[in-house]
Formats: sequence, C-alpha cells, structure tokens
Amino acid sequence: MLRQIGFIGLGIMGSGMAKNLVKAGYPLNVYNRSLEKAEGLEKIGAFVAKSPKEVSARSGAIITMLSDSPAVENVILGDNGVLEGIRKGSVIVDCSTISPRVSVKIANEAEKKGVEMLDAPVAGSKRQAEEGTLIFLVGGKKQVYEDNMQILKAMGKNSFYIGQNGMGSYMKLVMNMINAINLQALAEALVFGMKAGIDPDLMVEIINSTGARSGGSEAKGKSMIKGNYETAFALKLMCKDMNLVREETRNLDVPTPTTSIVNELYTMAKVKGKSDLDYSVIMEVMKEMAGISQKQ
Repeated sequence: MLRQIGFIGLGIMGSGMAKNLVKAGYPLNVYNRSLEKAEGLEKIGAFVAKSPKEVSARSGAIITMLSDSPAVENVILGDNGVLEGIRKGSVIVDCSTISPRVSVKIANEAEKKGVEMLDAPVAGSKRQAEEGTLIFLVGGKKQVYEDNMQILKAMGKNSFYIGQNGMGSYMKLVMNMINAINLQALAEALVFGMKAGIDPDLMVEIINSTGARSGGSEAKGKSMIKGNYETAFALKLMCKDMNLVREETRNLDVPTPTTSIVNELYTMAKVKGKSDLDYSVIMEVMKEMAGISQKQ
C-alpha cells in the first residue's frame, strides 16, 4: 500500500496537485485555511484535517504549496504546525516559492526532529498543475530526492535535482527573473507594434514563428492582445518573487539593473489594483503609458 501523503495549501496550484496524488492512488490528508477549498478533495476520498499538526501526524510525507515565506514558516514551525505532529523519518516537500534562506532555516529545524526536507518549487501554472505536467526544481539530500521521486512523478512530468537545501528555491528565482523580464519585453514590443498600426494577431503569429518567440509569447501573446488576463500566475505572486530576487541578489552582490527596472513596473501594476490578475496584465500598464485604449 502506498504511504499516506499530507497536502497543505489548496489554492490555484495546490488543488490540482493534490487531485493528481489521489488519482495516483495515494491516501491523502489535506488542510487548507479556507475549508471550502478542501470539499472537492474530500468528495474524492481525501481526509480533511483540522490543522497542519493533524496532517503531519497522519502522514509519512507532507507537501506544502503556500503563498510566501511567512506562510510556510507558520504552517511548518508555528503552533499546531507540521513539526508539532510529525513522526521521525518523515519528509517535508515544500513546493512553494520562498526565500532560499528561509527554506534552509526550515530544513535545519526539521532535521532536529529527525525529519528530512526538500525544497521543490515548480515550473508551470494552473493548467500544468491540473494536468500533472509540472516540473520540480529540487534542493536537499540527493538520496531523499530519489526516495521521493515517485510522489513528484504523480504531480509532474519531470524533476531536476539542483543541489543542497535552498538550491531548488534559488533555481525558481532564476526562472522567474527570466519570465518577468521576457513578459515585460513582450508587452513593450506589442504596444509599440500596435501603436505603429500592425495587426495584433498577425504580430503575435510572426513573433511565435521566429527567433523572437518565447514561452511567454506562445502562452500569453494572444490573450494579452485581447486584454484577457485570466489568472494562471497572479501579479501579486510575481511581485513577491521579484522582491525575493532583489533580496537574494543583494545578499550575493549580484548587479541586476534590468530586473530592478522590471520590478518597479510590476509594482506599478500592483499599485493600480491589478494584484489578483495574471501577471501578463503588465500589458495594460504599458498601453496606458503609451496612450492606447483597449479598443485599439
């Protein structure tokens, strides 16, 4: 019989990931601060716990998918948290995008309890979480990664071992630096072309047929020109990640002039009340700055 899995955090990403664990046959114990988000999983056989402590007491592996560093610290280290109920020999797999230094801190606290931890943030968004095609970027002990690879395979199509604790978190920040800059560049270029009079649909088709294409242009180009910013990855989360990038690059004395400018532009979009929309909504900020209305 497959071991009991705990899952904490049933938001846009976590709900799809948890459902794929149930589909793979894992007995699942779940917790979410808003209990209504757990109802769908309860209907397909998951046990709904009353606290992170109860989840860990029932589970041999506990997966967390939460919004930020304070949330992960609270759920794992706080009162009624994961470490209060966990059994020696268990493993925590944190799939959140958080500070690498916080990730290392939590791993060290877990080790005091005889518990292993992997930081395993994901590449992908809501659709990939639902389809089970995420990519995991893993930091921690290699043997622990190998021992838990089947759990990751139930939720994703691939995983990469990056190195010691914190390295998975660093790799995720590297990727989101690129994603944020690429989408800002795409938004600027599309606005330029639109104001010059190029047909937007034709422009996206050409971009995606040439070396100018990117994952962002292929996934979001068409929706951006239509003003459709349905949330796959919320702007507020990209702002959070860009702030983490700023903290960690300063800590390592790495100059990031382009990233700093892009960070300010995403912050501008957040201040304009667009936090809960997809981060591709940066297009609207650029259109406004260029004097382009939605109808154009």
